[in-house]
Amino acid sequence: MEKSSFFDRFNNWLRRSVTVKLLSIGFLILILLIPVSMMKSLISERQILHDEAIKDISSKWGNKQTICGPVLSVPFTVELKNEKGFSEYVTRYAHFLPDELIIDGKILPEKRYRGLYIVVLYKTTIQVSGKFSFPDVQEIGINKSSCQFDNAFISTGISDLRGINEDVKCLINEKSFVFGPGIPTHDILESGISIKYPLDSLNEMNPLVVNKEAVECAIKFGLAINA
Repeated sequence: MEKSSFFDRFNNWLRRSVTVKLLSIGFLILILLIPVSMMKSLISERQILHDEAIKDISSKWGNKQTICGPVLSVPFTVELKNEKGFSEYVTRYAHFLPDELIIDGKILPEKRYRGLYIVVLYKTTIQVSGKFSFPDVQEIGINKSSCQFDNAFISTGISDLRGINEDVKCLINEKSFVFGPGIPTHDILESGISIKYPLDSLNEMNPLVVNKEAVECAIKFGLAINA
């Protein structure tokens, strides 16, 4: 009987050994993980560059936009007692939504290129019209005499004011006004535009009729916003 050589025995052991097979599979897995890791690193780098391109272009164009309102706000005075028992007068705001509201808008996409990347931006035109009734402050438990109707204002929430292209003009009871940046209070809106609209019938700016209880405030304006 012919004896097998050392190399033959070693070769047979290699072919039959489960341990060697497992080690070989593990080694192949480790080798394959190298290109996978390189691909993940490349994808992550491209994603970072893509996000930077979006951030850079958006900083000049306008970020994600949320439009709220319009809201009619009336400041009123509240008497509070401090720790020493003295009276302090604090201004707070009552907010009223329109009785009627119609919003019509169009969104037009635009493509901007930055290297390998395409960033989709949007131009939005919005037409807003609505009607406010004269605020019934007594219905919500506010004394009429404490209200500052001459300091009332109408505001519209816009999350990123950089996206506004031009002055926002509006008609209130067929009289022309222009919204200004910012809002006097952040009770319900974080940022936006506002216009002072005195409700006191004695104020010369007021286009309302003398009978306050029967009055309506009709508002109409348009917005051109980048997002």
